[in-house]
Amino acid sequence: MGKKRKRSPRTLVLIMALLCVPAAAMIGFLGWQELRLASASERSMCDVLGVGSVGGAPWVILVHTVAGERYERKDLGPAGVTGGAADALIEGLSPGARVECRYPAGKPSLVVYFERDPLNGQMLAAGAAVLLLLLAGVFLWARRQPGWRRKKGD
Repeated sequence: MGKKRKRSPRTLVLIMALLCVPAAAMIGFLGWQELRLASASERSMCDVLGVGSVGGAPWVILVHTVAGERYERKDLGPAGVTGGAADALIEGLSPGARVECRYPAGKPSLVVYFERDPLNGQMLAAGAAVLLLLLAGVFLWARRQPGWRRKKGD
């Protein structure tokens, strides 16, 4: 059996970067999107095209018109709400119903029916920051390792 080759600190940093950067980007984007939905303050009237639940989580398909433009969007219920609480959120909703809805200023395509807690978006953004800090920590640790600098002629 041959001797195991030791990985260089550069390889570890590269592997961590390949894992952490896309994960942080995805989590950060989801957090940003959740914060935008939580900031929905412009009121509108929407028609319900569909309503239901998937895995116990509620959803509603909304359509509304702003400045002559028609927008349709499936709004998923708040994270972690299932069962009886989910049923209570969609109680009384049926296709064809007209309900009050909201959208973020200047973005009528992001129409929402369910209330959003900005804390969810903040927690996702914090998770993305933690991943990037982890990557920075690994980079700083690796720079102190003897194998970081390449020898001349490599």
